[in-house]
Amino acid sequence: MLSAVIIVLTAVFFLNAFFHSQITQAEKNELNQYEGYLHETIGNLVRQKQATTQVLAIALSNSIDFRNVLKQRPANLHERLKKFTDELALHTGYKSIWIQVIDTKGVSIGRSWTTVAGDSLAMVRKDIADVLKNPRKINNFSVGKFSLTFKSLAPIFDENGKLLGILDVISQVDSIDRDLQTSSGVSSVVLVDKRYRSQLTKARTGTFVEGYYVANAGVSKSVLNMISQYGVDKLFHAKGHIIIDGTLVITTPLKNILGQKIGVWLSFKPMKVVDLSNTRQLYKNYAMGMAATILFLILSMLLFYFKKKSDLERRFFYQIFDESSEVIYVTDKHRVVQANRQFFSLFDDISTVEQFNDKFDCLSNVLVEEEGYLSRYVDGMLWHEYLLQDHHKTLLAKLKTKDGIRTFKVRINSISNSFGHDYISVLLTDITEEIRYKEELEHLIIHDELTGIYNRHYFNETLEEEIKRAHRYQVPFSLISFDVDYFKNVNDDFGHDIGDTVLKILTKEVARSLRDTDKFCRIGGEEFCILMPETDLEEAATTAERLRKAVQEIPYSDVPRAVTISLGVTKLNRWDNASTLYKRADVALYQAKDKGRNRTEVIAS
Repeated sequence: MLSAVIIVLTAVFFLNAFFHSQITQAEKNELNQYEGYLHETIGNLVRQKQATTQVLAIALSNSIDFRNVLKQRPANLHERLKKFTDELALHTGYKSIWIQVIDTKGVSIGRSWTTVAGDSLAMVRKDIADVLKNPRKINNFSVGKFSLTFKSLAPIFDENGKLLGILDVISQVDSIDRDLQTSSGVSSVVLVDKRYRSQLTKARTGTFVEGYYVANAGVSKSVLNMISQYGVDKLFHAKGHIIIDGTLVITTPLKNILGQKIGVWLSFKPMKVVDLSNTRQLYKNYAMGMAATILFLILSMLLFYFKKKSDLERRFFYQIFDESSEVIYVTDKHRVVQANRQFFSLFDDISTVEQFNDKFDCLSNVLVEEEGYLSRYVDGMLWHEYLLQDHHKTLLAKLKTKDGIRTFKVRINSISNSFGHDYISVLLTDITEEIRYKEELEHLIIHDELTGIYNRHYFNETLEEEIKRAHRYQVPFSLISFDVDYFKNVNDDFGHDIGDTVLKILTKEVARSLRDTDKFCRIGGEEFCILMPETDLEEAATTAERLRKAVQEIPYSDVPRAVTISLGVTKLNRWDNASTLYKRADVALYQAKDKGRNRTEVIAS
């Protein structure tokens, strides 16, 4: 009996040691996986920030006539840039954006955040020198006088492709900090290498820890104390993850375009909320194994244990299912049989599956059938049968909800229960705000900020496309180019605000006289172009004269003095490209000016 007890105790001892080592290894593996996930999340957020900043730089370069800015260097450039960034912060998600314009010598001619200008940057910023030498769009992560920032540089060219200067869009790291906190529940501290201490003469946050600059705002004193007690140098040069006082700390290096480490991203998350589900599961298995070894004769206790465990897991599943932020429901292909709380939040007067089934046959009843979106039938099949052909396929759907029409990603999976009955689980992810943001950004990129018509960026791309289409299908295509006569006098006599008002009134009057197929574009300043697909030269000239008369008849109550325009009209010939066609329209325009203005000149070839 004693031998049996010794054998059992020995077995328990070795089992305990074995499982303990397995649990330790499992926890280490899970922490390593979480570390990799966090590195990838931060990297994705950084890349998203870089892409967004670069798109903004491109949009800005098409929203303000920076070519004239670089040529004329207006005295109020700081105010114009500041006004633009203030409007951006007020009406969009772009907060704390800085803009500066740099000439071909690397000299800053205007900044949005300060009136200081005229200093040379080419010697102190490698990215600016690089773009001046090899003009192209680039992103950089670097340290300046104020902070650690993203910098997106976009070169600006004149009509002949000659470099005029650079647009520099600068954004802070705080938004990544907030996004990481929101998406992963992780707090952050961004430390800049202490070798930049003397360079940060105007540090934005004003916070330093042992010579290292804290680049993100709002870091708590308790976190800064934790960093100091552990040792800032140790943390800055640490690799992998560290556990300090029950808090998981993960370090992610930040590098500039030269690959040099300039800072480190410290991520903090309490160990008690870190997902160690595999370790916990292994611990459960260990507990079960030990219980089975010690109490293998007490079958009734084991049965009770497994039943209780099953009930807990079922309740846990339904809790996760019901509290999910996604809309989830299960159908037997005819009616909804189960749905979570988010599903019912779509409707005003429905709170149970029975109420939904009494009112609707299925979700198809609330679909908004629109081209490009999910409809009841897709390729001759019911939509859920179509999606079941490929479980990884995702479609977009518009649904009528209590909050109006919203857009969702739709994913689907087939499931079977223990009795062999087939069901379908449907997952709906609300992307309404993402779609709205994308449409606003696309509109900003191709539309002129002042007048609301198409901008130079859209004109350049669309002119190429229309010329190709006209050549391919052998249809006529004409181009009208015009500008406002003596517009500089309006700005000089009444100010730029009145000048802007005149441009908006003129644009509205011209647009009223055009067809839906005509593309009305502001090229820059007071210069405009109209793309006229499938329009011959005679019809284009008639339209130009109609526009000229309409502008001439704008009432004096709307404008401070009579406004007239000079127009040049031409058509596409078979040897033309975008450059030759546009140049010929421009020549016709200047002929109209030379002959006294307020007239239309036509050049056929």
